Amino acid sequence: MAIDEIASLVKFCSAETGLKILNSQSLRWSAPHLFNDPFELSHLSRPDFTPEKLLAGMIKEAINMLFAPSDPTGKNNRLVAAVARWREEERFASEEEAEQVLNQLLSQIANQQQESIDKYLAEWQRYARTLRICCFSDKPANIYSWRSYADNHAGIALRFSAGDDTSLTQPRKVTYSTTPP
Repeated sequence: MAIDEIASLVKFCSAETGLKILNSQSLRWSAPHLFNDPFELSHLSRPDFTPEKLLAGMIKEAINMLFAPSDPTGKNNRLVAAVARWREEERFASEEEAEQVLNQLLSQIANQQQESIDKYLAEWQRYARTLRICCFSDKPANIYSWRSYADNHAGIALRFSAGDDTSLTQPRKVTYSTTPP
């Protein structure tokens, strides 16, 4: 057996759920929104901003670049290039004057961004409604799992063999990363 190979997987659950699993000889695969992870996206997730909030933030950032003591920086960014040009031309006398122009210029961008986000979320929602996951551990002595999933240490842990002669032929560990797959 290779070092990375997983010999068995453990399902933590309450005694009642364990009896259901044993009697039915089947496992429930849950939708992600049923998990207890507050950081997980669900099919009901919504952004915590509106196009108006996005626009206000964009205008604030552009005004900060316009009236900052140092020149704006940014590679291949049309807004930064426009701000640099406006600074050179001394286009705006006040923040209020700049805000009016920026509001007109950036409102379309904010709305386009919102449309992109809405499209992404709609695709995610379609996907999340069809996705099912069954969670296991590779260690039966996982204290967190006993507490969280095995009825605060009053439940059971069911061990399932993994490998070539089983239905779990090649289980893989979850790899957490800041870069999405």
